[in-house]
Amino acid sequence: MKHTVLSSGNVDLDVKDVRVELKKHNRQLSRSLKTLEYIYVIEFNYEEKREMKRFEELLKFKTKIQKHIIKTTQKINYYKSLQNKLKY
Repeated sequence: MKHTVLSSGNVDLDVKDVRVELKKHNRQLSRSLKTLEYIYVIEFNYEEKREMKRFEELLKFKTKIQKHIIKTTQKINYYKSLQNKLKY
């Protein structure tokens, strides 16, 4: 018997689909966190604050990555909740 749950996008998902989505989003989160860590290192070691344009671009990119991390984490939480529902 295939256990399915109706997602908010009107798509039937089974346990395998949820597992695949969780794995995908966890990889995205890992990459984004590594990128954010690299940005912090660059930001910390940024010696030429005179080049404010480049520094501002770095800060904008950091903000973009942080927003992506939040969205990815929300997706992971969503799929984890589906996974918990499918277990019971």
